[in-house]
Amino acid sequence: MASSARVEVLVTNEADAHVAGSTVRAAVLGWGLDRMLAVRAATVAAELASNVFHHGGGRGLVVLRRESFRLFLSAEDHGPGMTDPMRLFDGGKSSRGLGIGGGAVRRLSDHCEAVARSEGGLRVSAEWRWGA
Repeated sequence: MASSARVEVLVTNEADAHVAGSTVRAAVLGWGLDRMLAVRAATVAAELASNVFHHGGGRGLVVLRRESFRLFLSAEDHGPGMTDPMRLFDGGKSSRGLGIGGGAVRRLSDHCEAVARSEGGLRVSAEWRWGA
């Protein structure tokens, strides 16, 4: 692997959703992984960064890591949090969901979860696996 196995994007404004998506796409392709995986991960990164800015206190961090045959993407924010963070992935199916973005994260990843951070806000993660 020629590229670093970790990239970070600090989210401080609305345009950082685009930065997160393009940074993640470039990293996944740079690691020699599948183009469709790169597109899915970039879409999830952009959605999570947008949520950080619009719903998570306007500031947070999106991190992508590669470990062997797994890709991890996480976003941490400083917003008010949620009593039931997993409802983020309802995809607008219920009045308790947070719109279609969370549903897209669920559909585009192999596994996703959202947990409340002890210091406030949420940590949302997505994961992809392949090969071995």
